[in-house]
Amino acid sequence: MIKGIIFDKDGTLINFHALWDGVGARLATEFLERAGLTRDAELEAELSRSIGVLPDGVAPAGAFACGTYAECGALFARALERFGYGVTDAEAAARLCEISDETSCSKTARYEAVCDLHKLFGDLRTRGIHLGLVTGDTQAAAEYFADRLSLRGYFDFIEGADFGAWEPKPHRASADRFRALTGIRAGELAIVGDSCADMRFARNADAVAIAVLSGVGGGRELRETADFVMPNVEYIYEIIRRTDI
Repeated sequence: MIKGIIFDKDGTLINFHALWDGVGARLATEFLERAGLTRDAELEAELSRSIGVLPDGVAPAGAFACGTYAECGALFARALERFGYGVTDAEAAARLCEISDETSCSKTARYEAVCDLHKLFGDLRTRGIHLGLVTGDTQAAAEYFADRLSLRGYFDFIEGADFGAWEPKPHRASADRFRALTGIRAGELAIVGDSCADMRFARNADAVAIAVLSGVGGGRELRETADFVMPNVEYIYEIIRRTDI
């Protein structure tokens, strides 16, 4: 019986593209401007490409879609090194976190819930299920999301992936902290997300892996790695019925 569910944020609970497509398109330009580096079209394209921000959209398996800012920072640093700039991984990651938080934690940021999250979370809590939020985004952005949509009260646990602070997903550490906080045991946890990284997180944590098709992940890849696949989180009731949550 499942007694706890950890949700991803972007692409799982909110529309990824509404919030992040515009950020991704300007991220390299903004980074160079803030770092005081010379803007160069070729360099900007290389930076964007390194994290999976492509001219025709965001790559599902790219670091921008399903990685952390530590990973993006390392990729930016390698790209900058090829162009003769010396920026450390940590410096690049910190700059990216700063840009992301200023953008996603603003009143103009577009937060479009994939369904009625208040109804969903209220029903799940009524069933006695503990809820967590674990994201590759920053802690500040995770908490801003919960407050912006008035969802904080539903969560027992909210954790971002601030670089250097702890082992982010897909490492199992976040799931272990969630279990310790709520008292649930191995086999009582489900993890819901829109990427293969979320499914690896579930596998590493010995949790039920539930994929949603509302984000950037490809259906074929998710079906190969998940225990269950659903259009969006609103369909979790069917999985609840089938797994006797």
